[in-house]
Parts: sequence; structure tokens; C-alpha cells
Amino acid sequence: MASLPVRCQSGQAVWTYVGPLICFHLVEKHQPDRVLRPFNMLQTPPAISYTDQRLHQIDLRGKRDQDWRRIHAEHIGVWNSRYDFRVEAPTTSEPTVSENYFVWYRSITRRFITQEGAFYHCMYDFIDEVQTFSVEHDIEALEQICDRTIERVDHIIQQTRRFTVADTDRRRMRRRRRRQGDDVVEGDEDN
Repeated sequence: MASLPVRCQSGQAVWTYVGPLICFHLVEKHQPDRVLRPFNMLQTPPAISYTDQRLHQIDLRGKRDQDWRRIHAEHIGVWNSRYDFRVEAPTTSEPTVSENYFVWYRSITRRFITQEGAFYHCMYDFIDEVQTFSVEHDIEALEQICDRTIERVDHIIQQTRRFTVADTDRRRMRRRRRRQGDDVVEGDEDN
């Protein structure tokens, strides 16, 4: 941060503001609590975030004379009190994430693009474990390593089955229909 030019450092108090950013009819939630590491703060699993879907349905068609200050008065009020809505987290140099952060991150993230990539990672870990396996251990310990690896491979297969190209195409088509104002077919809701 110290290496940034002075003009980039002004306004630091707002960098960690959690709340709406407003530009006429557009309102988007600013969520620095989801990215604390660049601020040298300890990253923990962020709280669940809710988006007001009504805000995403606003467009300017036929709304030329709207009083956006009145419509977004609640959001403007939060912005006017922005110094009261700053994320508070301990500053740290290392580690930059809490112990439970990666457990959370792996539970919500698709870590691999393909099954092959996931298998490669799993097999690499397996080979690493076997190579570091000392001669002093008995065969049962080696069997446990193999069993864990097989369970991981099974888990990868189950996880990647949920994400198919067809699923992605259906979601994209639903979003396109919603943007165009078409009705969504019954049973075609997002999961």
C-alpha cells in the first residue's frame, strides 16, 4: 500500500466500506469483506450475502423522468453513513487466511475444470504420500493411503457429474429468456 501513489491512497477509509454503490439507477453491493487479503487483513469465510433481485430488474426503458434519489433513498442513506459500515478484521502479515477459510473455500468452489485435472491432482498427492511412506510402516498403513485415494477419486467423480455442459446451457438459456421477458417454463427454475 505504501508504494501506491498518494492520489491512489486518498480515500482509504472507504476501501473497506460494505454497502451499496450507486450510479443513477444502478445499485451494486460493495463487498470488500470477501477480499480482505489485499488490505492485509485476516480473511475468514465471509457471511452469506443476499442480493435484492428487484435491483437487477431495473432498467432505463421508459423511465426517463424517474427520481432516482427518492427510489434509492434507503441505499443513499447507507452510503451517507458509509464510515459506520466498514469491515473490521485483524490486520496480519502471515498467514493471510484463517484456518477454516480453505475448508469453506473448497466447499463452495469448483477447483478443477476437468475430471482429468482433478484425477491428476489426486494421483500426484497419492504418489507423494507413497514416496514419503517409510519402510517402518506396515502394509495396513499403505492400504489406508490407497483407500483414502480411492475415496477421493469417487468423490471427484460424484462432484463433476453435477456440472455438465447441458446444465450450463440450460442455465444460460433461462437467463436469456428472463432478460428478454419471456416466461420461464414450469420446472425450469434455477436450483
